[in-house]
Order: sequence, then structure tokens, then C-alpha cells
Amino acid sequence: MHRSIAGFSFFDTKSFESVKTCVVCTVTKSVSRLARNAVDSLAAVRKIKGKGVEVYFQKENIYMLDSKGELLITIMSSLAQKESRSILENVTWGCCKRFADGKVSMPYKNFLGCRKGANGKMEIVPEEAEVARRIYRLLLEGQTPYGIKRILETNHIPTPTGKQTWQTATILSILTNEKYKGDALLQKTFCTDFLTKKMKGNEGEVPQYYAESSHLAIIEPEVFGMAQDELARRKRAGRSHYGTSCFAGKIVCGCCDGLYGSKARHSTDKCRRVIWQCNGKFKGKRDTPHPTEEAIQRKFLAAFNEMLESDHAIPRNSPRDPLSQGLSAPMGQKTPYQLCIKNW
Repeated sequence: MHRSIAGFSFFDTKSFESVKTCVVCTVTKSVSRLARNAVDSLAAVRKIKGKGVEVYFQKENIYMLDSKGELLITIMSSLAQKESRSILENVTWGCCKRFADGKVSMPYKNFLGCRKGANGKMEIVPEEAEVARRIYRLLLEGQTPYGIKRILETNHIPTPTGKQTWQTATILSILTNEKYKGDALLQKTFCTDFLTKKMKGNEGEVPQYYAESSHLAIIEPEVFGMAQDELARRKRAGRSHYGTSCFAGKIVCGCCDGLYGSKARHSTDKCRRVIWQCNGKFKGKRDTPHPTEEAIQRKFLAAFNEMLESDHAIPRNSPRDPLSQGLSAPMGQKTPYQLCIKNW
């Protein structure tokens, strides 16, 4: 006797591949336990019958070697398939109703910084929440997701699932998930086919709902917004971003608008020094300046002190605030965080 596994599709039931010709009869509890797909049910039964094996369905009392067997299983499989569709539609309606009411379910196992409390509500885990805040802080300090990954692994900080190896996709997910600021975007994905259970990103095919302040926030909304602006700025730049220095991605060539990168001179001896030069210097054979890192630091401090002296009090999030404007300036415009080098 061969035991089958219930499923929507025969192709998910790999145990049928082990059916041998020495088997005399295969007993199945019901048609719906074989597959809830009429096409797959017939394909599975015909494959077994082709080896001379009887297939018997206990609940429906159907023998497939009987002349009426295929007709009966076609009807019963169609009914099981229709029942599956009805169940999925009811579940989908229930989910949509819950989303419309603003009810949010948290993925605690894959979420960093919170857990399900004794009363069923979300509660903050201080140690994990500090790791999430550190990830945002490192991004705003100029680190890349890969750089953040290496820092976390060096400090032996586990992932939300308890693993020791971080993935850059996990870092980006934490940096872009609105649940960390206390909001929730509901119905990001939806099921396109009840048989294959294939999920697709929601691009307007079904309604989406946005619940504000639906739960406790781990990241301040202002910090979350600054992180999104920084990620968008790097994407608009269309260039690789390196987080090895606080000046990385913030020094622009006045000739070609290309980014400056750090280069080490005499890297193997005591005369080693770090200079910055245009990454496109040798493409167009331009004679662009290549200042040292110490010179850039002096220029930056002089410019920053001059700005503080001229504006003693700059309101936060105002049009002159370097923290807000430096992260969200339109493409092609130099921000307060970008030094333009032309006539050094």
C-alpha cells in the first residue's frame, strides 16, 4: 500500500514517484487528498494505472480500473478544486477586511527589536532595538549596506532569525520597512493563482492600506525619513557608493561632475598618504586637483564654521538645515554635504 500526501498539485506530491510495479493497489482517503486540481488528479491516476496498479478512493468508493472511474474522479476533482477556490476567496476577503480595519499582524520571528508580549501585544526588546537604531545610524554616517553587514558580523551581532551571517538584503529590508517607525503598509503582495499559490508584489492590482501609528516605533519617523532620502539620493546618483570615509560620495569634480575617490600614495612605506582625485581623471586626461585628506578636512571645517557663524540658529527641517537638505537635494545640485572641487 502506498500513502499519498494531500496537496493542491500532483507535482508537489513527490512520493508518487516511488510507486513500483510490485504494488497491487494504491489506497487514497479521498480525491481531495490526492490533488485539488482536476488536471493533476487525472495525470497522477493515469500514470499509476499505466503501471497496472489499481487506485482506490475510500470516501467516494471509486476504483480507477473500473470503466466509470475516470469520469467520477473528473467530477470529484472539479468539485474539490471549486471548494479550494471558495476557501481561498473567503480567506482573502477576511484578510482584506482586517487590512481595511487597520489591524496589523507583526512578523515577530523576522523582525528586529520586538517580540509578542504576554498579553498578545507588541513589546520592545531593548538590545535588538539598539541594533536596529545602529543600522540606521551607520547608513546616515555614510556606510553602505555591505559595510553595515561587515560591522555587525565583526561584532558578532545575530540576525533577526538568530544567524551569525547577515545578508545585504536583510539590511535593506530593515532600512526600508516602515514598520520600524510605527506605521504599516498592508497588502504588499497578493496571491495570483489559488492552485500554484504564487505571490506577486502589489502594483495597484488590489487595494493597499496604510496604517499610521499602528504599533510602537523603534526608529524615530524623522530618522526613518532621512534614511529613505539617503537611499534615494544614492540611487539617483547612479554611481557606486563607498562608505570607507565620511567624505565618500560627497566630493564632486567641478569639471565633469564625477565623484572623487580616495587613493593611497606610497602605501607600503613610511611616506604613505591618502589623496583624493576624480574617478574619471584618466578617462578624459583632465588635469584635476588631487588634495590630501587633511586639506579636505581643513576646507570642510572652515566652510562649516563659516556657516555656523553666519547662521547662529538654524531651525531643524528648515530649508537651510544641512541635515535635511544635504540628504534630499535634487539630482544635479550640490548639497551642503558635497564639496565641489575645481579651483582648489
